[in-house]
Amino acid sequence: MITVPGYEVVAVLREGRTTVILRARRAGDRRPVIIKTSRRDHPSLRDIARLRHEHAMLARFDDDAVVRTLDLVVTGTRAAIVLEDASSAPSPPSTPPACSPIAASR
Repeated sequence: MITVPGYEVVAVLREGRTTVILRARRAGDRRPVIIKTSRRDHPSLRDIARLRHEHAMLARFDDDAVVRTLDLVVTGTRAAIVLEDASSAPSPPSTPPACSPIAASR
């Protein structure tokens, strides 16, 4: 099982050709997170660069439609992107639909 310092891995969600997606909890506050890391113990420099680039691109967005990146963990030869676990986040409050002009005129 892959380990990431500071996080307790709960489950493997998906294994791709070069990366693995993990469900985990942050050790300090038990916050649920998603971790994306290299599948190999010793990934290529290209794999590490790809994860760093993905982290940098996600960090630029401040939009509820884009998953937020919480951290980039680099240890030895492994890099891991830590993302918010959107499935555990509370849903935004629903607002009633605005009254359409057609319905208001009746």
